[in-house]
Amino acid sequence: MFTPLALGAFGKTAGNLINSNSGRPVRFIRGGIGATTLAQWSSSNSPQRAALVAAIKKAGGADAILVQVGRNDAANLIVSTIEGQATALRFLISALRTEAAVPSAMVFIGSSQDLIGGTTEQHLQLARQRLAEVSVVASVPNVRYGFSTYDLPTSDNIHQTESSQIISGTRFGAQVLAWLKNQPEQRGPIISRITLVDQNRSDIELQLSVGTDITPGSGIDGFQIVATDNLAELNIVSAERLGPTTVRLTHEARGNRQVRFGYALDHDVSDTNCLRSNSINQLPAEPYVSNPL
Repeated sequence: MFTPLALGAFGKTAGNLINSNSGRPVRFIRGGIGATTLAQWSSSNSPQRAALVAAIKKAGGADAILVQVGRNDAANLIVSTIEGQATALRFLISALRTEAAVPSAMVFIGSSQDLIGGTTEQHLQLARQRLAEVSVVASVPNVRYGFSTYDLPTSDNIHQTESSQIISGTRFGAQVLAWLKNQPEQRGPIISRITLVDQNRSDIELQLSVGTDITPGSGIDGFQIVATDNLAELNIVSAERLGPTTVRLTHEARGNRQVRFGYALDHDVSDTNCLRSNSINQLPAEPYVSNPL
């Protein structure tokens, strides 16, 4: 059976989905603490981590741990580098497994949500945090990408609405089920290659782990092109679907500048026009930055 949470649709939705599709009982261990930072959770004597470890031990262990922390680091302007955040996340994962005596626990990383209306520097730091999350998923064993929330409305520019929690809970539940059934991760479109067609056009190639196509067909929001020499952004005129795994960007001429392409990084991406798969859970494309091109 599933023990319901007192507040919020995320846990209720994910728990019921996992239980009804696997037959396994689901119990959540409360560990989240509002307004905290990754820096706090990954400190050597973190009281936040100690409280969660104690709760896991009291419950007799945990099969999986959801880590979603880092947005407040960007909000408080304490993110210095991508690798610094990735190192902190790796330490946190290792410390939780070791201190709670759950070395084989699967860890799911939830993508840090938007800083709606934040400053330019806050958004840049949020981009580093999101890229760190993707990096850790790719480099640490038994870690999966839990879910994205950047495309979901909030009630106060911070907390998800109940309807948004149903969506994110469904995404998380599907990801847990994929793990329990030894199936591939449920991930949104991942940028795999960029082709510079000419001075004003570039094609974005995508990998799809779920779904067979991408949406919407036009007006896709969330892409950036930044000149590497002075960080000036090139104006993007349009972003259109060319095929099931291709988006064409029409943009300001590159000239002789080297540029980096990014997605879902330091801008508030439109809830309605972000790039998604056409899978049942409409998973949004994952944060990305290219090497200089």
